[in-house]
Amino acid sequence: MAKHSLEQFAQFYPGESVYLPSDISKSGEELASLKLQIANILFAGELENDQTFDFGNFSQALKEFPCLLANISVKAVDFVESFRDQVAAGELLTRFGVPESLLAVPVFTNLMSREVLSKLEASRAAEDVNKYLISIKQWVAKFLCLLKIQSIAIENELIDHQLAGTKLSQVEATGQFVIRTKTEFQEKLTKKVGSLFQKQKQTHQAMLALWQMLQSLELASHPIARINHQSSVPSIMG
Repeated sequence: MAKHSLEQFAQFYPGESVYLPSDISKSGEELASLKLQIANILFAGELENDQTFDFGNFSQALKEFPCLLANISVKAVDFVESFRDQVAAGELLTRFGVPESLLAVPVFTNLMSREVLSKLEASRAAEDVNKYLISIKQWVAKFLCLLKIQSIAIENELIDHQLAGTKLSQVEATGQFVIRTKTEFQEKLTKKVGSLFQKQKQTHQAMLALWQMLQSLELASHPIARINHQSSVPSIMG
């Protein structure tokens, strides 16, 4: 991706920086860190290695994960840099201003063309990011549904084990063998219930984090959509 305007700005105004609107910068940072964020959420507590989560749809969703996120960081950087070049092009044109001499018209025309091209490039980069965002939001929503199904399954299993524990506690044990057997079953049930509570806690934490991420992605997508549909008319004529 060419960054002619950024390079030209640096030549004409050394020491000055090209600043982006805060919402664009925030969106870029959000997307650049997306891969790590989702990895931390889904793989916290080693959920990917847990047999409780090993069933068809869930496994397929995990397989889609690296494919969807492989290039999102690169696309985010591409978008931010493309928009930075657009801002630099607009700043160069604004500082040059409308020429008062015909001799300056070619330079003015070149600066206008540069800004139009940079806007088109930024819009294209925004469109690329937006396509990824749509797919990722769909994936997160799908995973949330699968986690909800898993949560219900764990809840039902918890109820079954707790009922079994209640019934077992009502059994009158007589004799050493029966008492020992009852104690062993109670210990196993207690351990299993504890494990299920932990699984349920992990599932709820992942669901909450993914839901919050879905909301963050929605907010991050707004500035990107704005650039995607921006006008290519030079800013000096706006």
